[in-house]
Amino acid sequence: MARPDSDAALIGGVEAAEAEADSAAQAAVITVADATSLADAAAVVELAALIWGEATTESIDIIRALEHAGSVVLLARRGDAQEQELVGFALGFLGWDPALHLHSHQVGVVPAERSTGVGFALKLAQRARCLAHGVGLMQWTYDPLLAANAKFNFARLGVQGTAFMEDFYGVMGDAINGADRSDRLEVSWTLANQLPGKMSPPAHDPRRSLALEAKADGWPKRLTAPIQPGSGVAIPPDYAAFRERDDPRAKAWREAVGEVLNEVFADGLRVVGFHSGHYVLGAGSE
Repeated sequence: MARPDSDAALIGGVEAAEAEADSAAQAAVITVADATSLADAAAVVELAALIWGEATTESIDIIRALEHAGSVVLLARRGDAQEQELVGFALGFLGWDPALHLHSHQVGVVPAERSTGVGFALKLAQRARCLAHGVGLMQWTYDPLLAANAKFNFARLGVQGTAFMEDFYGVMGDAINGADRSDRLEVSWTLANQLPGKMSPPAHDPRRSLALEAKADGWPKRLTAPIQPGSGVAIPPDYAAFRERDDPRAKAWREAVGEVLNEVFADGLRVVGFHSGHYVLGAGSE
């Protein structure tokens, strides 16, 4: 479980979190609202199918039940009141292991709207909803080989990587994951902490003490340097491209990163940042 750093700056409570969420939505030129109807639930299912393909496991009855129970089901729309286009959604529910938290199960953004701030606005809206209800922790999992997601999670939000799960979902078979092994890095976000803003280089450059590096030909290379706080674990800049064209380097990276991250957490370390294409390792109490 992530612990707030005693030296970390804190946001000014619920109102400040809501103001940051509103500002992010305005910057993305969208509105973010809670799903409240059967039509909203159907819209989430339709959008999930657009993003992940028809193999997605979303169903209207589950979405409807979650929104009715007060779970965090959010819709991002662009346009005026007369004509709005759904461009993203967020789906989360409460859990209590290792502590009370929101598990952010999915945040989906249509392909044409990625890197426009929609996902950031949805995450900040989730944070504001949580803090308004006294929930100070959010967790989720993502594929640790996706560099854009890693940079977003660590540099934009300030998460910490707290667990690695090999083949967490089994074969997913959707349009994005296909038959790939569904390894996942679990991250924890302490919601009262201020956002990190622009990422500054760590005190110890992770490239100086690598546990895994990327060779010039794009293949991974495991190094013999000890895995310790400050070490770096490289990932490819565009793993998805390897996977899409069935490049053998995709499997090599999947195996290599999984092996190293298993060792990282077995040794009581965690992932505390992402810099220059490398995960930065830290002590387990950070």
